[in-house]
Amino acid sequence: IIVFRNFEKKKGVLKVENDFFGFKKYSVIIEPIYIDINCWRINDEKVFSVRREDNMCGLLSIENDIILNFEYISIYAFTKDQKSQIRNTKNELFSFDFNSGKIEKLPFDQILFTQSNTYGAPTGKNCHYHKSIINSIETKIDSYDTDITEYIGKWGIIDSSFNTIIPNKYDYIDFLRNQNHFKIAIGNPEFENNGENLVLKNMKWGIID
Repeated sequence: IIVFRNFEKKKGVLKVENDFFGFKKYSVIIEPIYIDINCWRINDEKVFSVRREDNMCGLLSIENDIILNFEYISIYAFTKDQKSQIRNTKNELFSFDFNSGKIEKLPFDQILFTQSNTYGAPTGKNCHYHKSIINSIETKIDSYDTDITEYIGKWGIIDSSFNTIIPNKYDYIDFLRNQNHFKIAIGNPEFENNGENLVLKNMKWGIID
């Protein structure tokens, strides 16, 4: 299976097979009419996240059947529980369960893939957890915005099925190398650039389990 681009810079999907004589035979399984295509493997199935020219996104099977209708502005990679976060035109966040096809509204503004500002973290079960944010405000601190420099809001932790592990009541939360503990902060975050790094101010820190 190959994602290809035609002369009009539209993307499609090719299936490549060897014929009786050993020559490669190419057949188009998804026509090159999309501006972007990503291929994911879910339950040993290939699934394609595609974006149309109108910037609406959907999911297609390898048979070019629609798995998720083109009603969303973004579709994120699936978690280990075969669930994806999807965002509609009202900027609302939903979960999509690949196995059941069920769509549910999520109570979060943002869900961040597993990452940490702590060296060596996360570990163990926390590698499948995510940071969630409510009441979020996107910041414009620098061109490398990520994590706490990207959003201000109330932070928490959810699992790979988007169930709450730590409620959204902290002004920041982060993973530690110990998988049973989390670093938390409360306060009014401000950033100061000392010429080399961004320094976070006005925060009190603690550790919870």
